[in-house]
Amino acid sequence: MKLTVEEMILMKSFDHSKRSTAVASIAAEVTSMTDPELKKMCMDLKEKIAAMPDSEFTAIDFTVYDEDLVNAG
Repeated sequence: MKLTVEEMILMKSFDHSKRSTAVASIAAEVTSMTDPELKKMCMDLKEKIAAMPDSEFTAIDFTVYDEDLVNAG
């Protein structure tokens, strides 16, 4: 199960040190979100990560878009 570019960038907003922490981080933050579209994206991402095995989550390179984000800002 691969994450989209948008999901990868969104994950940067949460603690993604390990899969269970990422799921908990998203769940904690989503309660205070007011934008329905962002809230749905986060809930979908949380469910996707929750369904993923730890080994697959650990293999994700969350730094892959770091340079693009720096250059965009």
